[in-house]
Amino acid sequence: MSITLHQQPTTPNGAFADLVWVASSTNQNQPQFQFVATIQASGSNNSVTLKQQPNPSGYGVFNMGSIASTLLDYDGVWKTQKMATSSLSGLTLLTTFAEEYGTSTTSSVSIVNTITGSQVYIIPAVVQPDAGYWNLPSSDYYTASLAPNGAAETYTLQHGLSNSPVSQSVRDGEYATISLFNGNFDGSSTTAQDVYWVQVNVYNSAGSNIQNIGWFNVTGNGGGPRTSDGEEWGDAGIYNGQTDKTRLVHIAAGPQNFDDAGSTLSTSWNTYSVSVWGQESAGIESTTGRYARYWFTKQTAECGYSGTRFAFINELGAWDYYTFPFADTINDSMTRSEYTQAFVDYSTNFGGVTYNASRRGAKVFNQDYQQDRVAESGYLTQEEADWLRELVESPEVFIQVGTQMLPVVITNTAFTHKTNPRTQKLYRLTLTYKMANQKRSR
Repeated sequence: MSITLHQQPTTPNGAFADLVWVASSTNQNQPQFQFVATIQASGSNNSVTLKQQPNPSGYGVFNMGSIASTLLDYDGVWKTQKMATSSLSGLTLLTTFAEEYGTSTTSSVSIVNTITGSQVYIIPAVVQPDAGYWNLPSSDYYTASLAPNGAAETYTLQHGLSNSPVSQSVRDGEYATISLFNGNFDGSSTTAQDVYWVQVNVYNSAGSNIQNIGWFNVTGNGGGPRTSDGEEWGDAGIYNGQTDKTRLVHIAAGPQNFDDAGSTLSTSWNTYSVSVWGQESAGIESTTGRYARYWFTKQTAECGYSGTRFAFINELGAWDYYTFPFADTINDSMTRSEYTQAFVDYSTNFGGVTYNASRRGAKVFNQDYQQDRVAESGYLTQEEADWLRELVESPEVFIQVGTQMLPVVITNTAFTHKTNPRTQKLYRLTLTYKMANQKRSR
């Protein structure tokens, strides 16, 4: 084969990254030579074709990141009752590479020697230019090895797709989810993670375990591809049955999620943990193989403030949540368009002009509304401040109003999240935002 691929992105990866393929060919000196690359999303019939001439060293360098980021959207999984898969926020990129040349500088050209490039599963994650690497460090979010079942393995990990603290606050009535990679990638047994069982342990203020809730990652609970808990990881339907949807799963983690699923928390709850386990054998979770564990502590209203619950897409492409406990200030501003009509009614139609003290001079024909809001956080640790930078920068942010999730736009133009640790240990964040859907004009 005359074309060779020297570099390809790893899988899984972030759509908002530089996804770089590097090719060379032994035919680069042929007339009108060009490298030809195609990229398409799995399950789609649409493809994008890119062509480029070799660089001075004879290589073709293709960066597919700018294309990949346009292929994804975000799944609104806030109200997940147990499990949810990904319809919009996870897909596999399919690539091919070939060469195009003719027999002379004026002849027609042909595309020949097509080869298949790597398949890359992407989520809407960001890889910053100064990160020190091209690819999303996805191995930090799945196990390095995985046996046919979890019986022989022991691990206690934090593989949730979030940079949030593992201990968070939450109120009754609030939604939350945890997202993890699931299944295997590229047919690998090492690039894999078998999310099997979710366990919620509820504790009262004395630290006593007062309630337990649990469910399997099966299609009946919104997950998959297992249809029953008796199917094992090594079965063909599980190991080879993964799809783009099931490779990224979302797990219910908020009191309102549990309530919607019919598993209301005890009124005396103070803290609960959500743990994600692998499989030991058919129908049995591995109590020595835990992929993630997050703690949630009850937060009550501060001085009567209702607070503002934010849901936002983090840098790893999953949803994070945070409640600003203090006042949510609302400021309405209006822009009016008007004209001034004459006080005398020149359009009279009965032969006279009646004096009318109520006749309007200035008349409003359009009124636009702009509603700006301000939310106040409590005191933040440096870890929380570093994490909430992702809220300020997020392209997708919602607030919870009752059981509705309403879209908003963050309007902060600056955010200080690093301070002098000698003089300032804790500080607060003032977040400004506006509703994505403003009041209608009149």
